[in-house]
Amino acid sequence: MTYLVFAGDEDAEWHVEPGELARVLLHDWPNAEIQEPTPSDAGLDGRGFRWTCHSGDGEVEAWLNKEGTCLYIDGELRGVAGVAAWFRGRMPQEVEFAMCDDSYSFHLVIEDGSSALDIAESIPD
Repeated sequence: MTYLVFAGDEDAEWHVEPGELARVLLHDWPNAEIQEPTPSDAGLDGRGFRWTCHSGDGEVEAWLNKEGTCLYIDGELRGVAGVAAWFRGRMPQEVEFAMCDDSYSFHLVIEDGSSALDIAESIPD
């Protein structure tokens, strides 16, 4: 399943530069594999760049939209929650972030300092 992490309505102007996110990603996860978007990626869903990382919970693929306003994460829930917690922890504390799935079946505010376990346990089955 694909999950989305994005800034709340009050912070709609917020964005992260892909190069800055890539720098932080490679610092924290040096084995992450960054892939440049293909023309079909950019046209299909506006992907800015994507990466794959491996954790104890399997492989997770994530991509930032080209505007830098939304992170899409695909994988098993625990791995997704780990990436969401990492992303939230690297973004400005004053910006509110939320998470949902690709069918918008829930809306979860991710508090600064939330752990992967906090996030995973807050997502409805």
